Amino acid sequence: PTKEGLNAAGAERDTKLKEGEEFANRSRRVDSSDLNTAYLLGLIRLARGNLREAALAFAVAYRQDGDLKAKSEQYLRAIYAQWPSKRQEGFDEFVRSLEAAAETSPLEPAGPRPPMSAHASARVVMRANTQVG
Repeated sequence: PTKEGLNAAGAERDTKLKEGEEFANRSRRVDSSDLNTAYLLGLIRLARGNLREAALAFAVAYRQDGDLKAKSEQYLRAIYAQWPSKRQEGFDEFVRSLEAAAETSPLEPAGPRPPMSAHASARVVMRANTQVG
């Protein structure tokens, strides 16, 4: 459903992405060590405009060395640049706070959150795609 959702538009896009997110959440409950699923959740939530939950998922995938760490860092840096309540903390402190939050709460969102605008979501994706690792 995720790939279909990303390629769809309007209500169909939201429905497919929601299905993909539910599937990924079930997968995380079965195997919480699967970093691929955490990364996928980050992508889905970013596409759905859920900046905070996307950041939490990318922070989980960022914990381990390898391709997912580098890719997650790109998205985390892009999200950090758009973070609405960004304090004077640096990027590393931002990530540490996300990692701590991800450890104390599940990756599943507590409830519906207002999505960020499609324009803001697109800026995060564009920024992540232009980051130099």
